[in-house]
Amino acid sequence: MSESIKGFLRKAALDMRGARHMVADDPEACADKICWDCQQAVEKWLKAALMSRDQNYTKTHDLLSLLAALSVIDPAWAQFRSDCAMLTPHLSLRYIGEADEDSAIDALRAAEAIGEFTATWIGPES
Repeated sequence: MSESIKGFLRKAALDMRGARHMVADDPEACADKICWDCQQAVEKWLKAALMSRDQNYTKTHDLLSLLAALSVIDPAWAQFRSDCAMLTPHLSLRYIGEADEDSAIDALRAAEAIGEFTATWIGPES
């Protein structure tokens, strides 16, 4: 496994660690940051998955476009279309808007499912 892929996976794990901590601590007050961290983790996992199959991707934060590229390689990725559609708008929370606790919990659930699938799909670190 390349250092780039390992780097993406490490950063995604850190994003999720922060999101889980905030959900346990105060999900209502931290909802924006939880949603942002989950979106960022998924973006990194999707890019790592593409890199693991020697696929280039355009510089984007659009989870649906990354997912579409992966779905061409393996149609099983399509199961996450609704999750990516829900997570992509959370990118704007970095600057504007607000999320609520339910959105934060949904974002965490979606990101965890995508992270588990990605780990299995990429395989163990070499």
